[in-house]
Amino acid sequence: KQWYQRRVRGDGEPGLYTGQYAKSPDDSLFVELAKSYSFAHASMSDTSKQCTNDNFKNGITNGNMWYKVFNGMQDWNYVDMDCFEVTIELGCCKYPSDPKSTFKNVWSDNFRSIFVFTAKAHQTIRGKVSSWDGSPILGVTIKVEGIEKEITVRHPSGFYWRPLQPGVYNITASKTGYFPLTYKNVAVLEGESTVVNFILISRNQADGEGDNEISGEEGKEEDQDRETNEDPKDSSGVKLIPTISLVFLQAIIPLMTILH
Repeated sequence: KQWYQRRVRGDGEPGLYTGQYAKSPDDSLFVELAKSYSFAHASMSDTSKQCTNDNFKNGITNGNMWYKVFNGMQDWNYVDMDCFEVTIELGCCKYPSDPKSTFKNVWSDNFRSIFVFTAKAHQTIRGKVSSWDGSPILGVTIKVEGIEKEITVRHPSGFYWRPLQPGVYNITASKTGYFPLTYKNVAVLEGESTVVNFILISRNQADGEGDNEISGEEGKEEDQDRETNEDPKDSSGVKLIPTISLVFLQAIIPLMTILH
């Protein structure tokens, strides 16, 4: 369902066969994430240096288009846990005859890609959802107009994080029992995060019904008024970490240890 690097296993999409493009709601974002890694890699985007029988344009592919797999972790995380994942396969040989030499080459080929890719974690909207008394509200849905995929606020302190491509968006926070709030014309810039804090009013504490919309410069000013200097931490002091999952780090970390 998503875009992955070079060689990938993606979930099976009902009704689609292997070789058919399976498009997720954030397809263009996954393409951007995949290209950011591939283009910064020493050779991944070069089709002449790909594995035998591979022909992945720009070094990336759609999972279902390559081959179909059911019950994959990547798509479950995306659909149910709001994690935005790509899978990166770094070579053609599963059991290299000279691991030490191979690992050195893997590090030199990938270290720039790692930094370029992780920097994408900052290209987001992020903020906190709370009530008028400052109490965090969990279970709030964050909806970006024009993108089917919604995310849910799960952090104990009410923080959320949602990667996006550069552009201008309308963002809505909603939850049963509260008036929804929409910020219009929210700008997301290349490589930067935009803070959008929401204060939701309980329907039980307000007279009448209606939706709230804040637009343009008014929305920006209102959002700035609601910002605090508080770091995104929970009560234990643990920082909120963006949920782009760098699966390949599980291999890179022991690799760095070996090289050291």
